[in-house]
Amino acid sequence: MYNLGKIEELSGGDQDFILSVVALFIEEVPQDMEQIEFAISEKNFLKVYQHAHKIKPNVDLVGLDVAFQEILEIEQSAKNELFDEVLEKYAVIKSEINEAVALLKKDFNL
Repeated sequence: MYNLGKIEELSGGDQDFILSVVALFIEEVPQDMEQIEFAISEKNFLKVYQHAHKIKPNVDLVGLDVAFQEILEIEQSAKNELFDEVLEKYAVIKSEINEAVALLKKDFNL
């Protein structure tokens, strides 16, 4: 589901660094997803774009490739104000991120 290869490469094997990045992902990304959901409910495409853009590097770092691709697409859909596409992409991103958060919590005892 997730791949920590990029974090491991950046950390040089520093387990404390890896743990801090994972903990930050678990703490911040779900909050940003809530902000995206709120922006969608208000049809505020600028905010959808901004929050999707904000989580993109974190999603990439933990190797969530499907969610990363969907974030790229949700950014484009938000720019073009394509509401149905934004909803569709958000559902995929939310599912993958929720699954990854649960798995990371379990695997890192957080």
